[in-house]
Amino acid sequence: DTASTGVNKITSGNLHVEIQDKEGRKIETLKWVDKDGNDIANQEGILWEPGCTYLLTPFQIVNTGNLALKYKIVITGLDGNSPLLDVIKFTYKTANGEEFDMSAEGHLVANGGSTGMITVSAQMDKLANNDYMDKTLTGIKFTVVATQDTVENDSFGNQYDRYAQYPDVTVVQLAAGDETAVNNALKDAIAAA
Repeated sequence: DTASTGVNKITSGNLHVEIQDKEGRKIETLKWVDKDGNDIANQEGILWEPGCTYLLTPFQIVNTGNLALKYKIVITGLDGNSPLLDVIKFTYKTANGEEFDMSAEGHLVANGGSTGMITVSAQMDKLANNDYMDKTLTGIKFTVVATQDTVENDSFGNQYDRYAQYPDVTVVQLAAGDETAVNNALKDAIAAA
């Protein structure tokens, strides 16, 4: 004699995160923009001087997968004159004007969870002297690393994802409001490259 029964289908989840513009289009490159969000003409011709502030293309982080995720934003790929970072301060703000801590872990629900729009500004110190003339820094990238969050449940609860690791990337993590730590971390990453 035999007896059998069917089993529910097995479908694996999809973990996917994107950096998008306000219309929901994937962004590959952030550009320097004016106060209204329009690209500044001649991106290569932008010259920094003491006291100037430039904004980057506003962006949002969106969970386009069907699994809840946790994420961090990290800086990757720096080339050039690291001393320039001593006099450039990055500020991160949400759409409602609140300071955003890039080093903090964020959480997004599945299927379209979003951070809302984030604006990054960079200001050159008003007291920067001639030591910073003719310096160049290139290759700065904002990278979002993501892994599973402890939201979905299996037969025993939601803690099976508690040890999920972020992908390995060569990164420099920035601490909001700590210019010295930010600058030192960026310089160390450049020196190690």
